[in-house]
Amino acid sequence: MKKHLFFLYALQIATVIAVIVAWAGFKNHVPKQHAPESRGCYQKQDGRGPCIVSFSSVQVLPQSFDGKRIILVGYLSLRYGVPMLYATREDYLNDVATSAIAVVGPYEELAPLFKAHGNGYVRLEARFQRADSTKRVAWVGELGPPFQASTPEPPPAQDVDDLLVPVEFMPPPSGQEKRGSEQVF
Repeated sequence: MKKHLFFLYALQIATVIAVIVAWAGFKNHVPKQHAPESRGCYQKQDGRGPCIVSFSSVQVLPQSFDGKRIILVGYLSLRYGVPMLYATREDYLNDVATSAIAVVGPYEELAPLFKAHGNGYVRLEARFQRADSTKRVAWVGELGPPFQASTPEPPPAQDVDDLLVPVEFMPPPSGQEKRGSEQVF
C-alpha cells in the first residue's frame, strides 16, 4: 500500500513539474503581438520609410502614428479657412470633419500645396500629430511639414483576362442553375 501511495505522490510531482516546464516553454514560443505602428501599415515605399495608411487606421489608432511620417490619400480642401484632408470628396461635401485631418504649417508651404492639389485628391506624405484632447477640435489629428504631395494615379484598368480564379470554378449567381458546361437563366 505504501508503495502505491509513494508512486502516486511521485506521479503527481512529476505531472506538476511537466506542466510548469511546458508552460514556461510555451510562453517563449507565443508570437509577440505586432507593434501598434505596424498594425495599420499597408505598404512601405521600397521596404522602408513612411507607411501608406488608411483613414480608418488613423481614426481608430491615432496614437500609433503620433509623431510619425505617414502617407495618406485623400481629398484636400478648405474648411472654414483650415486646409483639411478628408477620406473622400463626399466627406467634404457632407462636412464630415470628425474623420478629417487638418493640414497645418507655415503659409509658405501650405499655399503651393493647396494651389497644386486643393479641391482634389492628393497623395500626401507628412508628419502626423494626433489631436490634443484638451483642445476641442473636430478632426482626428494634424499633418505637418515637410510635405511631399502628388496626384494619385488610378490603378490600371483590368478586364476578364485578369481574373485570378477561372470562371468555370466559380459558383453560378443565385437564380441560375448550371447544367453541364452551360448555364441556364
